[in-house]
Amino acid sequence: MNSSLARLADTWTPLIVQYKTAGDLLLSSDKAEAVVLPATFLYRQCIELLLKRHILIFLEILQLPFAEFAQNYQKKHSLNTLFRGFQQLAEQLGNCKQAPEHVALAITYFQNLDPDSVSLRYPLRSDGSVLQVTLTQETLHTVRSHIKQIAAFFNEQYAVLKAQFNS
Repeated sequence: MNSSLARLADTWTPLIVQYKTAGDLLLSSDKAEAVVLPATFLYRQCIELLLKRHILIFLEILQLPFAEFAQNYQKKHSLNTLFRGFQQLAEQLGNCKQAPEHVALAITYFQNLDPDSVSLRYPLRSDGSVLQVTLTQETLHTVRSHIKQIAAFFNEQYAVLKAQFNS
């Protein structure tokens, strides 16, 4: 990628990989049930950065300024809001693949776990209610499955976009 926003998007990749890798390491331990919330927090951060990275690239392709990103996306933490922005920009571009339903559902899963982007960091939600996540083997499986689906889709799309910019 040669443009300034695309180069800026490239700088997000190591952090995306680090958040996902850290979550993977936590959940691969024999104490996974004891660290599921920190791992899920790391995965949620990974998803937020994946969405923002793609939005940056789409804005560059559409030749929109960084101010568009700063105003509408940079300080947003709702995965649903970011995902809608991603989908709308992909639609505007026409030649970018929309996220399939299973990826949309996986993102919604993480959004519902932490709707305010604080629930996985603090014991209370922003309304003062206590965070309660039932820790089961099924929860662990679901978290792992969803992050794999999300990462696979966005990493594939990123590779396609990089190839288009580099050709």
